[in-house]
Amino acid sequence: MRGKETPPYRGGPAIIFRMDDADKGFLEDTVEQIIQIFEENNVPVDVGIMPYSGDRRSYHMPFLLKYLDAGVIDITMHGYRNTFSEFDTEKSGFTFDELDEDLRKCFVDAYGQSTFTPTKTYYTDLYSGLLAARAQFKHYFGVTPISFTVPNDLFNEDGYKAAQNAGFKIFSSQIQTEQHPSSKIPVDFSGHYDENGMYRIPSVEDLARWNSEECALGDIITLTSPAGDLDYSFKWAINNPRMGVAVFSIHPQAFVDAFNKPDPVKLDKLEKTVKYIVDHNKTYGQIITFQSWYNYITAQ
Repeated sequence: MRGKETPPYRGGPAIIFRMDDADKGFLEDTVEQIIQIFEENNVPVDVGIMPYSGDRRSYHMPFLLKYLDAGVIDITMHGYRNTFSEFDTEKSGFTFDELDEDLRKCFVDAYGQSTFTPTKTYYTDLYSGLLAARAQFKHYFGVTPISFTVPNDLFNEDGYKAAQNAGFKIFSSQIQTEQHPSSKIPVDFSGHYDENGMYRIPSVEDLARWNSEECALGDIITLTSPAGDLDYSFKWAINNPRMGVAVFSIHPQAFVDAFNKPDPVKLDKLEKTVKYIVDHNKTYGQIITFQSWYNYITAQ
């Protein structure tokens, strides 16, 4: 049992910072420095952990345990094996030539050769894999995640049902791919009320802009004044009757330098954003996690 829970959500405006791609051996120092920014500002961050990336136990990250125990983080499961489009079972089997043109260039090496290897997925494998991963998370972290985030933000009915039937209560993709956001009632894949469904709370903005030419995350977006993309996205989400909470995505690979080391300039931009929100809590409300949102909404 953890020593301390993350702060409870009290209602009203709220922001969830959703960090994706926590993976054993992948930029762990940057992941920890991001967590420490939230810790220093006395607010939590939601950490999306890959369970079996590269067919290994990629959730084995001992440094996360102290932040979980201290109530600084809650954990979310981020995908399963994290192969391309694994939660869209149709697109998971696409060949290189079937990919969208903008995606194909992201899978070409310096010699112009494809590096893409399709990995076809099926509902049964996803469902059984997520069940096993939830049990492993419970054993390792002492808690079972109730929230699930989708790598690549692509999913179809098979992928959605695999997460739902494995026991997840919150499903988070991106607003661009989420057709049925629903933060107030659990719903099925088609967006209809289902007491055994999931709350669908998509990310409305990533803290790094996507550079389509380089197929990489680029400039860091900040919130240090009542204007700009993050402020607009926050207001849109809060005022959307199907939302009511703003989710911002963080990817650790966006906060490194050319040598894949934590970039102090980029991290300082994140720190300024978090501090600004904390200092202007009458406008932006609480910084919370998926777990604290779920605890609040299901107690009503």
